Amino acid sequence: MKYLSIFIIFAFIIVSGVYSETDIPTDETPELVPLTDGNTQLDANITRTAEVYTDLMWAAYCSTRERITREPRTAKSKDAYDTLIEKLEFNNEFSEVLPKSELSFIYAQRAELRLKEWQYPAGAEEDARTSLDLNPESVNAAWILGKTLADRYISSNTTRNKNKEEEMFTALKRVIKLDPDHHDAHIYLGSIAGDLGRPELAITSFKALTRIMPFRPQYHNELGKLYERQNQPDEALNSYERVLTISPDSINAHYSVGIAYQIKNNFEKAEYHIKRAVELLEERVKTSRIARMRSRDRIVLAQRLQEARYQLGQVYLRFNAPQKAVSNFEDILSDDGKYIPALIGIGIAYHMLDDVQRAENYLRKAIESSPTEEPDAYNALGYLYAEQGIKLEEAETLVRRALKSVPTSGAYLDSLGLIYFKQGKLDAAIENLEQAARYLPDELEILEHLADAYLKKGLEQKALQTLEHAVQLEPDNTELRQKLGTIRLSK
Repeated sequence: MKYLSIFIIFAFIIVSGVYSETDIPTDETPELVPLTDGNTQLDANITRTAEVYTDLMWAAYCSTRERITREPRTAKSKDAYDTLIEKLEFNNEFSEVLPKSELSFIYAQRAELRLKEWQYPAGAEEDARTSLDLNPESVNAAWILGKTLADRYISSNTTRNKNKEEEMFTALKRVIKLDPDHHDAHIYLGSIAGDLGRPELAITSFKALTRIMPFRPQYHNELGKLYERQNQPDEALNSYERVLTISPDSINAHYSVGIAYQIKNNFEKAEYHIKRAVELLEERVKTSRIARMRSRDRIVLAQRLQEARYQLGQVYLRFNAPQKAVSNFEDILSDDGKYIPALIGIGIAYHMLDDVQRAENYLRKAIESSPTEEPDAYNALGYLYAEQGIKLEEAETLVRRALKSVPTSGAYLDSLGLIYFKQGKLDAAIENLEQAARYLPDELEILEHLADAYLKKGLEQKALQTLEHAVQLEPDNTELRQKLGTIRLSK
């Protein structure tokens, strides 16, 4: 078989020559120059090998020509590959002259064309499996099989099928085992695993992508989202900050980093990054008025700006900066006076500033302006009345309406418990506050309300235990420490 390498080299010379032709012939098969050897007579096997490679060159030439000239998919290359493989399958004399790796290559080539060019996934899968049977190390065949199974699974509108799902994941993981740097396989595996609730598998693939292409910010961003879903804020923050290192003006990254710092209780950094996201969006909005941006895109951009401004207001509420929150929500309402979340937010901010009248006005406006039930508005207004010790019957009605929408809300149950406490209904107050603490066990405000109810009921030991837990959560809270000290002295 010493002439086999000569035929392979000759094949590449012919095909590369075809690529460089300016005027591509339409009908003629490229003329092949016969090989001669003065010392060796070509035997029958070498003759058959030459015939197979001639057919393969013709098939490769046709598929290349069709890509250049954009001829129909069902053109000569399909016929050429079909004829070649039919010859190999039905005449052992031809298939036996080629090693399995070469036969595998031929099937993989047709599988790729069947998938990409001829839109025949069933045939592509069949050829890919045949190719892998002949050569289990074929990366191309493994990828075609994995992609075919994945595309079919994604496009099916049926309910999840565990067997098909595992088959798809196994095929994609096989590609990565053969080629750990296979970019496309990692994208498929990571994206599908994330969508199907397999976060660990998705994280592994996107971590690989950040290694393979470290300067692609989108992979760090996707990795950050996955860490967020897994409640791993430090890892998420690290991924988002990598995005900012690569792309300092990434709006999404600034926003995500701001949210991450909000979770970590870092006010300054949370404020900085979300403000930066707002500034970048404002610049985009100004540019969109000059550029020829589609109206739909301008609407989406305006919505993103509104949401970012609202999130900044939430940061100010969370970190007890109500005056900044008022200013921020006023900016939102100057553009859209009926934006319900901003009406609720500014009402809560005025409540924090002890401006009861304005707080009530904005919260009532939120309720009246909303076409649907707004449980947060009902709860905020009911809580306002409860804290002031006024309109307690109306407050109970408002909070119960909120709980009807979200029965398991710890915040709403806390409001109802406080209302009962103010009404002197201590058993009902304790029942609701204990339930609120089960849903939000680390919320200081709920723990304080529960401790007050225990004390009022004469349950000093329970009040002591509740306040001790609260002090553990916030050791530097002077007010909590004083209250705890008072109870200890009274025992």
